[in-house]
Amino acid sequence: MKKVNALFIFGMCIAASCAPKIKNDISEEPIITMSPEVNAGQSIYNNQCTKCHKAKPVKNFSEEEWGTILPEMSKLAELNSEDFSNVKAYVEWMLQN
Repeated sequence: MKKVNALFIFGMCIAASCAPKIKNDISEEPIITMSPEVNAGQSIYNNQCTKCHKAKPVKNFSEEEWGTILPEMSKLAELNSEDFSNVKAYVEWMLQN
């Protein structure tokens, strides 16, 4: 009887070791949340800025370049001051993350 139990336990261990491994899909990266202003800026960037041209990745330009681009483009897009501030917040957030 002991031999049967030992074989059964050994067989279960072998079967368990052959079972597929369950991968934990939870990312170890911290979840980065955007403020409402940054979210609004992202929406404006993706919708307003693409009326005349493709949206370019924010990181294609330096902070200094954005200092020139944003005022010029906001005039062409006829953004009000709040929308300009939101887009600026989005660009700054993207450059930092």
